[in-house]
Order: sequence, then C-alpha cells, then structure tokens
Amino acid sequence: NAVINWFKNLPATFSNILNKEKNIVDNAVAKITEKFPVLGTILGGVIGGIKVHFNYLKTIFSNVIGFIKNVFTGNWKGALENVKNLAVAPIQMISGLFDTITNTVKRVLTVISEKFPAIAPIIQGVQTTIMPIIESIKGVFNGLIDFVKNVFTGNWAGAWENIKNIFGNAFNALKGLAKAPLNAVISLINSAI
Repeated sequence: NAVINWFKNLPATFSNILNKEKNIVDNAVAKITEKFPVLGTILGGVIGGIKVHFNYLKTIFSNVIGFIKNVFTGNWKGALENVKNLAVAPIQMISGLFDTITNTVKRVLTVISEKFPAIAPIIQGVQTTIMPIIESIKGVFNGLIDFVKNVFTGNWAGAWENIKNIFGNAFNALKGLAKAPLNAVISLINSAI
C-alpha cells in the first residue's frame, strides 16, 4: 500500500513543483520575447505543450496505479476502464503534440509577418498550405482515439465510421503534401507581382 500510494502521489508532487516554477519560467519567456520575438514565441509554444503533455502523463500514471489496484481487488470492470484509458492516452499525447505545433507555427508566422511585411504574402501562403495538412493529421489521431473508445464500448457502427474518417483524413494529408510545392511556387509568384 505504501508503494502504491507513493506512485499515486508522484504526479501531484511533480505538478506542485511545476506550478512553483511557473512564474519564473513565464517571466523568463516574456523577457526573451521582448528581445527575440520569434525565439520567445517558439519557447512559449514548447513550454505550453510540455504542460499539456504533463497532464497526459498524470493520466497514464493514475490509470497504471488504478489498474494494479483493481486487479488485486478483483474489480475487472474498473481494470478494463483503466486499460481503455491507457490505450487512448498515448494517442491523445500525439494529437496534443500537433495542437502545440499548430499553435506555435501560427504564432511564429504571425510574428514574422509583422516584423517583415514585405514577405507577408509568402508567409500567408505557407500557412495556407501547412495548416490543412496538420489538421488532417490531427484528424487521423482523433479518429484513432474515438475508434479505441468505440471498440471498448462495443459501438461497432461508430468504430467503422472512425475507420472511414481516419482514411479520409490520411488521404487529405497526402493530397496536401503533394500540392505543397505547387502552392509554394504560386506564393512566390504572387509576392513578386
């Protein structure tokens, strides 16, 4: 019990440490952003992503502990719920990573456009090309999350819909990647006109 409780409290301990250091980190990022806007924006996005992913790690930790406790107490329904959560959490982490990338890229491109208005059309073209691809990739992982949930709840019709959505988003991402070079050339031409 002592060992299980130690592991159970470990995420909260890390969370408390993270919260104590939050002001120091936020102030440091703010100072960097004043002198180096692009670098500060990237750092802010990365740190924000780390905070989000830490919550996913807490979920994984708590479900590992919950699974062990439920197995030892014969709570098989609870153990199955823990397994479902453990199957979903890593996919959620990857999906969250794309959220971090999307938000950081948007902020960086905005800063660059403001600092260098002459290349703003090129930046806009890059954003128009990249964002739909990232959104489609996120759609693949979100579809996987829903698929796992539907499989565990026996919703086979929903699971089939998820499979179709996964392949649809994957196709859109590949299509966007194939069009990216052409869109880049068009953006360059538009900026030169």
